[in-house]
Amino acid sequence: MSEPWRRPVSALAVTLVAAALAMLAMLLAGCTDSTPEPTAEPSSPSTPLASYDTREVAVARAPYCERVSESAIEEALGEAARKSSTYNNGDPVRVADGVTDIAHEYGCAWSAGSTRARTWLFAPPVTGDRARDLLEQARAEQGCVPDEQAPAFGMPSVALVCADGRDVAASYRGLFGDAWLVCELTGRGDRAELAARADRWCVQVVEAARAG
Repeated sequence: MSEPWRRPVSALAVTLVAAALAMLAMLLAGCTDSTPEPTAEPSSPSTPLASYDTREVAVARAPYCERVSESAIEEALGEAARKSSTYNNGDPVRVADGVTDIAHEYGCAWSAGSTRARTWLFAPPVTGDRARDLLEQARAEQGCVPDEQAPAFGMPSVALVCADGRDVAASYRGLFGDAWLVCELTGRGDRAELAARADRWCVQVVEAARAG
């Protein structure tokens, strides 16, 4: 008498299991067809000088080149650096063919192809009067044109675009407390594009040289 009663229960169980399997298959299919997870957000672009108040930054007169980031160098050059050089206060430095002098500054340079990114920082303290003399000398350099609309790079400061044949050098020079800091990007091609890259490069230099 019990066998006829068991058969309908077994049939019902089979039906429920089949329905559950069908639902699971649908869920798995939905997971397979879902949109892939987004990749990590791209790194933020570097900061333009106009958005960075250098007048409030203190710079230490000490070695700083090792703190310049690889990403900043690559952005300035447009590719990874192929050559680099660094010198410190008191090191012998070649200033011309066959001429070597003792450096009274900290400096470094990176290059790739015809593009070169440089920066240097005076080791001795610089007064306001001395800074103004240095600015006048920079403005008087042959082939250089000051950008009077450029953002401040310390106080006082000057931005220059200098041409030498096919090469164009965009640079900023300024006083941070008693520290005289210079950054420069040299290359070929569009001057405005080079100047824009130099602008961002100089923010990265200040970040590497700042005290604290």
